[in-house]
Amino acid sequence: QQKVWNDWMLNNLGPSGKSDCANPIDKNLTLAKNYGINGTPTIFFTDGSRFPGAVQLTDIEKKLASLK
Repeated sequence: QQKVWNDWMLNNLGPSGKSDCANPIDKNLTLAKNYGINGTPTIFFTDGSRFPGAVQLTDIEKKLASLK
């Protein structure tokens, strides 16, 4: 995929239209579903809690401090 992108951007060689490249999207979606992740970013902590979505830095710092 990276080579195709570089060829397109740097050498003006458009994609061939073939779709036989490895694509991890389905694997990533399955992993996310298994862990109950439905948005990004999702930050997991050692106590099993998580912050889904964007959060303030101060909230992350407080959480990390509470885990020490």
